[in-house]
Amino acid sequence: MRTLYFIAAILLTWTPLEGQHYEFSSGLYRIGYEDDVQLTVVSDVYTHDPRGKYDLVTDANDPYIVAAASGWIRWIQDEFTQACYEVDQDGNVDCCWEMNNYVVIEHPNGEWSQYTHIQHNSADNLGLSVNDWVTVGTPIGIEGTVGCSTGDHLHFELSRPFDTAHPFDTIGGFLNGNGEMLIPVISGNGNSWMTDGDTKIANPCNDDCPLFLEVNGFIGNNGLYVARADNYIIADGNTLSPGSTVQFRAGDYISMQPGFHAQAGTKFAAIIKNCNEQN
Repeated sequence: MRTLYFIAAILLTWTPLEGQHYEFSSGLYRIGYEDDVQLTVVSDVYTHDPRGKYDLVTDANDPYIVAAASGWIRWIQDEFTQACYEVDQDGNVDCCWEMNNYVVIEHPNGEWSQYTHIQHNSADNLGLSVNDWVTVGTPIGIEGTVGCSTGDHLHFELSRPFDTAHPFDTIGGFLNGNGEMLIPVISGNGNSWMTDGDTKIANPCNDDCPLFLEVNGFIGNNGLYVARADNYIIADGNTLSPGSTVQFRAGDYISMQPGFHAQAGTKFAAIIKNCNEQN
């Protein structure tokens, strides 16, 4: 039996969001760059155009893009070589999204991830093939600026398909037309989610989580919040306001005490998974 030898009690802090109301992923994901790469989130699910996606940039030179969690490669497109993005005098964008290079991965939890703008032949040169199983952290390409892109970056999407027979668009690689876009719960430094302007460091999912958490407080309208613990979480007197997106995950149990209140319009999930369990 493991002895519990400390208590962590936290007052809720949360990030406000606007617009469409997305749900957190059930899986845990690492950031899709090779280890120790520092990156900046230049757009998130609420600021990307169109919404539901991420753009990540780094000063690293030709870093590998890696699988954010283990899964099966379901599509590889890396034959294109050029980027094109033009804006006319009226502000209309002409962009060759149909020439994106990308990899799509299906994860055992039913979620799918997509990694776009990789360099020409960078997945093929790694010996990857469709239906290969790749473990988390496996290189799947090199960061590039191919297709609808204005510079080297990683365009990342995560979704739960509406129809697993048609989980993504094979032209362009987009997940949003074929599934519910998700906010990935991520490991690493800072909050367990990414928002515009965040600086992160890509590393494996081995966070030093508390054994348990006692969570108290109020999540305001349109807030984001994730609590992760190895053993259990006690939610005592929390109020989750309309539009907030909240997830508690712990390895043994989650207890909502008297006074816990998730108001109508909240996306709330309690998941029994170890803190660093991915799928």
